[in-house]
Amino acid sequence: MAASPCEETADVAGLQRRGVATPAIVRESGAERLEKQRPDFLGQGKTDMGTIRYGIAAAAIAAAMSLGMASMASAACVNKGGEGTNTTEAGAKFQAWEAVLQATDWGSWAQFMAGGQKIGTAPGYKVSKVRMSCKAGGLGQTCRAFATLCK
Repeated sequence: MAASPCEETADVAGLQRRGVATPAIVRESGAERLEKQRPDFLGQGKTDMGTIRYGIAAAAIAAAMSLGMASMASAACVNKGGEGTNTTEAGAKFQAWEAVLQATDWGSWAQFMAGGQKIGTAPGYKVSKVRMSCKAGGLGQTCRAFATLCK
């Protein structure tokens, strides 16, 4: 059974007092030998738990970013719906389409309001699958609009 680092240091000191030459490996304590044997993961001369934690954190961040990029690609298209109420069906449809745009992108809504204001269009987006349904209610008419908008 190997001696503990403290016992090894005491033995080396005793040998040195008696004038016995000791090789370098014997003069090192057990802890010093372990430090030399520890793998050098990042080329910094030694590796401690902080270095390992930074490595794990870097790997986790890289994984999260790659997952984020994948979800961004699939998030290029969104399905949105909105509801509007007005005294006329045309006004309720317009309100419902505004709600769809506001739920998607306020910038697109602002351009829509400043531009042509044509229901079924969204500046900066390709719009598809536009559906409208209206019924009597509220102030006169309530309409619901649904669409798929792709960036």
